[in-house]
Amino acid sequence: MYGLSFTLKATHKFEVVGEVHDEDTALLSAGKLLPDVVIIALNNPGCHENFEVCRQIIRKYPHTAVIILSLSDDTELLLTALKAGASAYVNKNIIPARLLNLVQQVGYGQYPISDNTKSS
Repeated sequence: MYGLSFTLKATHKFEVVGEVHDEDTALLSAGKLLPDVVIIALNNPGCHENFEVCRQIIRKYPHTAVIILSLSDDTELLLTALKAGASAYVNKNIIPARLLNLVQQVGYGQYPISDNTKSS
């Protein structure tokens, strides 16, 4: 996620308030930092703890939107992310400009689901 953090900071449009590397710390940090947007990297598509963290963040901090980044384009994972409350689910290979636009959209309360599908 270092590259993502660097990309977000470099635009001077976003403030990166924290970076974490595990589910427990993500939930605690969301409560302390109260970000507008949380980006969760889904490193292991078979691991559903990331979706549970998404679910908990949305439940405890409804003002915070969640974007899921994944290497998989699996429709089932997309549906699981949406059921967990994610505002967007995108492939990690998304070009940086599109990802920055996506973060901005989600920050404004829009629900761009994926980089190919738009919904409101």
